[in-house]
Amino acid sequence: MSQSVSFQHIPANFLPPLFYVEFNNTLAGVLGNQQQPSLLIGQMQAAGAAAPGVPVFVPSPAQAVSLFGANSMLARMCATYFTADPVGPLWALPLADAATGAAATGSFTVTGPAGGAGTIFAYIGRQLVQVGVNAGDTASVIASNLAAAINATPLVPVTASAAAGVVTVTAVNKGAQGNNINLGLNLLGQTAGQILPAGVGIAIAAMSGGATDPDLASVAAAIGDQLFDFIGNPCGEATQIGEMTQTMNDATGRWAWNRQDYGHVWTASPETITSALTLANTLNDQHCTFIPLIGFAADPADFVADWMGTAAVSLRNLPSQPLQSLQLSTVMAAPRASWLTLAQENTLLAAGCAVPRSDVYGNVTIGQDVTTYKTNAQGAPDGSYRYTTTLFTLMAITRQLENALVTKFGRSILVPDGTRVNPAVPAVSPNIIKAEISAQYAQMEAGGLVVNAAAMAAATVVQINPSNPNRVDIIWRPELANGLSMLAVINQFILNAATAA
Repeated sequence: MSQSVSFQHIPANFLPPLFYVEFNNTLAGVLGNQQQPSLLIGQMQAAGAAAPGVPVFVPSPAQAVSLFGANSMLARMCATYFTADPVGPLWALPLADAATGAAATGSFTVTGPAGGAGTIFAYIGRQLVQVGVNAGDTASVIASNLAAAINATPLVPVTASAAAGVVTVTAVNKGAQGNNINLGLNLLGQTAGQILPAGVGIAIAAMSGGATDPDLASVAAAIGDQLFDFIGNPCGEATQIGEMTQTMNDATGRWAWNRQDYGHVWTASPETITSALTLANTLNDQHCTFIPLIGFAADPADFVADWMGTAAVSLRNLPSQPLQSLQLSTVMAAPRASWLTLAQENTLLAAGCAVPRSDVYGNVTIGQDVTTYKTNAQGAPDGSYRYTTTLFTLMAITRQLENALVTKFGRSILVPDGTRVNPAVPAVSPNIIKAEISAQYAQMEAGGLVVNAAAMAAATVVQINPSNPNRVDIIWRPELANGLSMLAVINQFILNAATAA
């Protein structure tokens, strides 16, 4: 019996000879990789070329300076991000300073004169500013030189002026985030040769007075449905975190069933253990990682960019692989006295706080990356979304399944199981769809994303909707691969084999 062949483009009544071909990729398999771009949200300077509130692709740190201003928060975040993730696609959402915002200020008050030559090692955030001092230099001379050096340092987040031995620094961007810019002196200590020249004293007044950060409520509309898997938010206050929760949520946000944009937000703020727990106890969002910076000199903008860029490299390669122990690229270690104990780490993690770790060599690593999700809709404790990797694994397998089913069956005729349809007709039944799900699952299992294919196949249900003959309903129960986060060992040692039980 002859078979009718269903063409998409070549018409059945076409008569001119001789050979014509159309191409169909529905059986080619899923070969493409998702780009998974990153998005940094931050403040720009008025001198920047970018339009505020409009996402823009950032090809390099140099371009970020042109787009957002040489000393802006966002240019600094981009430079930090590229250090951690030099090849990942990076976009940025520039925000103008709030019209009613106030800029934070701080100061270095110098006393002298210098009794000998030496070097001043001042820090503005993570940026080191070195100033040479000659014997006999007065406080006014030293202050003027320090202000000039600060203003000449690339990407420094403040401007400086000197008068009567006092260097006043003013945050480039207005808002409360300017209060988080750390002013430091000789942070590496005497062992690293960082000591003040003889006769010189410097007193620091921390940054303060910054107020009114940009509103993040407009972020959702600004980015729309554009794909951003990694989103960095430097504003770690409750209001801004809540606005990003609305942007990401499962009902109407980027994770909603009718949008499927997905993505994850990282945010940070300087905290004590007490304040971190207080804030974390108000959060319960699986799409947000909150990093309290306990004892760290880095400002949140830098820290978020470094942490997110480091995580993005790993999550793109294998989303199920744990992020613990990945080393950050630029941030300085916290002083030894402020390192968290294991008990404190455990308390913070249980509250939904991610924890960074410092070591004696000055390195900073991701101790554990967790979300702020802790309880389900009924208020019961729930660890299902504890780890950030769980969300990225779900994103990866969902996208793979969608790509496969839509590519292969996107224009198919739906028939019940057992229908005798000519193989040349683009028809699909629930059993055929289920077989494709199993085939895709095997690939996911081989890639380390899921486990237990037999249990998945037994639990998966594919059926035509009883009320809508054009719709297929699927219950899919993938079992995610778990990351190894702990090795617990009982060391049952033996001293004398003859007496061992």
